[in-house]
Amino acid sequence: FYLPAMARVGALRLRQGQGTGWVKLLAIYPRTELLRDQFAEVYAEARRLDGLLNARGAGKIRIGALFGETPHSATWLKRSDRDSWRRTAEGRVCGYMTCPQPACDGELLWRNKDLEQGREQLICARCSHGIPADELVLTRDRLRADPPDILFTTTEMLNQRPSDTASRHLFGLRPGAPRPPEMVPLDEAHTYSGNHGAQVGYLLRRWRHLVRAPITFVGLSATLEDGVRFFARLTGLAEHQVEEVAPRPGDMVAEGAEYQVALSGDPVSRASLLSTTIQGSMLLMRVMDSSRGVPSKGLYGERVFAFTDDIDVTNRLYFGIQDAE
Repeated sequence: FYLPAMARVGALRLRQGQGTGWVKLLAIYPRTELLRDQFAEVYAEARRLDGLLNARGAGKIRIGALFGETPHSATWLKRSDRDSWRRTAEGRVCGYMTCPQPACDGELLWRNKDLEQGREQLICARCSHGIPADELVLTRDRLRADPPDILFTTTEMLNQRPSDTASRHLFGLRPGAPRPPEMVPLDEAHTYSGNHGAQVGYLLRRWRHLVRAPITFVGLSATLEDGVRFFARLTGLAEHQVEEVAPRPGDMVAEGAEYQVALSGDPVSRASLLSTTIQGSMLLMRVMDSSRGVPSKGLYGERVFAFTDDIDVTNRLYFGIQDAE
C-alpha cells in the first residue's frame, strides 16, 4: 500500500506546494523494530517518485522518524553517548537505516564536519552515496520546524506527544497544524490484541477526537481471520466503513512444494511453546538435504520457515535457535 499512498502524498505536495508544514501520512508502529524495517524501504520507494515530481515542478517527498532514537539536534548528538548513534572516527552511525543503494547496505554516517555545521545529511561509509536534507529529516528540532511529508512514529509517541505543545502539530493537532494527516498506516495490525490492543484502540479514539477530521486508516496483516471486524473495533469505526483488500485466488502463483507441520503445545507438560518450536525446527533441519549435497533429489528440500505472530517472539526464536545450536 505504501507506493499508492506516497503517490497520493506526491499529489498533495503538488496541490499545496513545498514547505506547507504538515504531515500528510502518519505511519504508526507498535515496535521500533518494525519501524526500522519499514523506514528504509519507504525511503527507497519515495525516491522512485522524484523524477515525476521534479517534472511537475514539485519538491521531493521527505520522510522522518520520531521515536526514542531520534536526536534532538546536531548539537545535542555531538554531546550524547547514545548507542543508537554509535560514535566512530568519521562521525555518528545512523542506527535505524543503512545505505539504500542496491547491493551496498553500508553504514550511513552523519559526518563530524556536517554535525559541526548543523547540516542534516547522511553519507554511506562504503559507497559515499549521500542522503540530503530535502529527502530525510534527522532531528526533532527540524521535525518541529519543518515537518516531513511522511512521519514514522510509535504508539508510545502518539500517547505522549499530543500534550507537548512544541510537537503536537506533527500529529495533526491544532493550532500548529494547518490540517491533519490524510492517511494513517497501521502495520502488523494483528499485534494490537489483548490488553495492548485495547489500550491502542482507546489511544486512537482519543487522537481522532482531538483531530476532529476524517482520517483514512490502513491496516496490514497476514494472520487476521476476521479483518473487517477486528480493524473496526481497533479504530473505532463502524464495520460498514471498513473494506478488506485481499488477493483473489486467481492472483496467487504456486511455486515449489511445501510440507507443513503444526505444533500444538501441551499445557500438562509445562513446556514452553517457544522451546517446543525450537526443538521442532532443529529436528526438521536435520532431516533435510544439506548444503553439500541433495541425496533426496529435492524431495526433502533445504530450508525451514518458522512463523510467529509477534516480532518479539520472532527475535527470541532466532537467538534461541542460535544458542541451542
